Amino acid sequence: MAFCVFQAAIILGPSFLGRDKKLGNALFPGNGATVVSTLSKLGVMYFVFLAGVKMDATMLWRSGKKTLVVAGFGIVLPVLAVGCATFLLKDRLGGNGFNDTTFIILFSIFSGVTSFPVIQPILVQLNLLSSKLGRLAMSAAMMNQTIGHVLMLLVQAFSVSKISVAIAISFIISLFFIVILGIFVVRPIMMSIIRATPEGEPVKYFYTSFILLAVMLVGFFSDILGGNIIAGPMVFGLVIPDGPPLGAAIAAKSETVIDGLLMSIFITSCGMRVDLFGPQEQGSSLLVYSVFFLGCAAKVFGTVIACIYSKMPLSDSLAVGLIMSFKGEVDMIVYSYWLDGKLLEEQTFSSMVVSVAIITGLATPIVKRLSRITRTSMDRHPRRMIQYDRLLKELRVATCIHSKETVPYVLNLMDASYATKETPLILHVLHLVELVGSATPMLISHEKNDENSTSGSLDHILNAFKKFEQQNTNGGFVVEAFTCIAPYNSMDEDICQFAFDKKVALIIIPFYKHHVGGMEVMDRCFQIINPKVLDKAPCSVGILVDRKSPVHVCKYQTEHHVGILFLGGPDDREALSCGYRFTRHPRVFVNVVRFLPLDPRGDDERQRRLDDDLMDDFRNKCSKNDRVFYREVMVRDGEETVSEIRAIDDIFDIIIVGLTQKTSPKLVEGLSEWSENPELGVIGDIVSSSSDSSGRTVTVLVVKQQG
Repeated sequence: MAFCVFQAAIILGPSFLGRDKKLGNALFPGNGATVVSTLSKLGVMYFVFLAGVKMDATMLWRSGKKTLVVAGFGIVLPVLAVGCATFLLKDRLGGNGFNDTTFIILFSIFSGVTSFPVIQPILVQLNLLSSKLGRLAMSAAMMNQTIGHVLMLLVQAFSVSKISVAIAISFIISLFFIVILGIFVVRPIMMSIIRATPEGEPVKYFYTSFILLAVMLVGFFSDILGGNIIAGPMVFGLVIPDGPPLGAAIAAKSETVIDGLLMSIFITSCGMRVDLFGPQEQGSSLLVYSVFFLGCAAKVFGTVIACIYSKMPLSDSLAVGLIMSFKGEVDMIVYSYWLDGKLLEEQTFSSMVVSVAIITGLATPIVKRLSRITRTSMDRHPRRMIQYDRLLKELRVATCIHSKETVPYVLNLMDASYATKETPLILHVLHLVELVGSATPMLISHEKNDENSTSGSLDHILNAFKKFEQQNTNGGFVVEAFTCIAPYNSMDEDICQFAFDKKVALIIIPFYKHHVGGMEVMDRCFQIINPKVLDKAPCSVGILVDRKSPVHVCKYQTEHHVGILFLGGPDDREALSCGYRFTRHPRVFVNVVRFLPLDPRGDDERQRRLDDDLMDDFRNKCSKNDRVFYREVMVRDGEETVSEIRAIDDIFDIIIVGLTQKTSPKLVEGLSEWSENPELGVIGDIVSSSSDSSGRTVTVLVVKQQG
């Protein structure tokens, strides 16, 4: 949207419509330009404040060697390249600032800075924020920006000291005072607001309104103390804890107005100052473009060298280099500040601002393309599946939890799985939280004995799993808890990478429709995530569906009746493999119902042979197990299949089916036309929508085998 606003502003400005004085006065009569300028400065203050709120300063201490190398190379090379070029061409670049060595140094340093608030929204739009590339770029950008701004402050202080030592000392003291005030006065107040907010409740409207009004006051005092209108709001934002409850509340109430209105006005103000056809010295604009693109090329080259040094693939290195070269609102803010200070001529400013749009406009689609063709380590490995694992050994399962309503159904499955020391079950509980009021996705591990690592609703979820783990006297059930904080649109990347790293054989994701108090509730989180996980997962995926709202959490050693509906195909074979583990539980009764067509013509013979081989193996292993029952049902078409399922599905409290049935099309003929939830497959939809007259809790697991 910002790019479109910038284009519209150029059209309104002196480059096109604004060249006609009468038309320009009609578009902005009287003091219209003054109003736009004032609102744009207000937008700048709130933009840097919100950027500070979203930033997690602790990332600087958590950054590793790779981040430091990427950030360092990404700033050193462009500073040297732009610095040398600017010194050589300073007489031909427009602006009084280029006659000053200090400004040339500042300009060179800033050319190497990657602005954290610029790349974060672009990565969100590209769905790369949660990827490894996105995480590296975010942490490197924060480190890069910090190094660059510290260097610029030191250069400014040194420059002022040559004029007056007293003014330089005053400048440093004022900045130091702003930081101290923020850390020791403002932050304790913010923490007291958080403590006064009950768990799970929103922050009071009075607090968020007061904070947002205080931003203008902070900007005013920051300007009086010798800084500028940006320094104070940035520090103010940094001392406010990011994420929920306070950071999320501030972002939710202000982000739309700041990004959608105020910053659009600022971009409009910049665009209307751009004159593409104004008076200029011969070739000066071309030289500005050349210096600008030289800096970007040096940044890309330096970042690529650093990434290759860190043993990253070339395609990944190039993608990170291009991401680090993104320019945007922060660059426009600095260039406007230099223009207002008469350090740049209007034509030089125009060339720089247009270069910002060109660089980002060219780099964004290239990064998008590279992210698609880049093969990660996860893609180069075969997909894990239960069918081809040794079923009697360790089984690793990852379950995604967004609300506590899902917990009883997961525990039903874990209870029936019968974990022992010989056949352990490692359950990775992944609590999903939307990234709001913060710019940094996180994966947090909750150690078993760390009492302070969890809070709020997560406590109730983890307590249920820990209690269940303690009740497992066989000692084979282990729970490892994590919290994943990321945007919903890219959270699937975290889930799939997590499953790959943990060598998980099955990911369990709840269906986005579930029952609470007898009412059906839609969960937007899983509505967005589920299709992407089904497509990208490095292992088998099970969609967990509830048919009744459970009254209480199931207890260990509960008797279960499991039904496995087998119609044939890879997904049904994986479902049967999942059910095999249940056959070893002394209090679980497993019923395998195999549907076969009366007329097998049109069946996939290869799939049929694979079905027969697995079923024969299953029956041979369970031949002496009096808790396992097998029967075959012969049907003519999909209608008879539905009738048979309706007749038997109310006797089970756990039902396992495959997502798709590929062996015999006649078994599901005509059913897809009546499917209400195609995400579950035709059979999964039928089983999930059935009503249970007994009112029992029924857990349905729809399994997809990743090929």
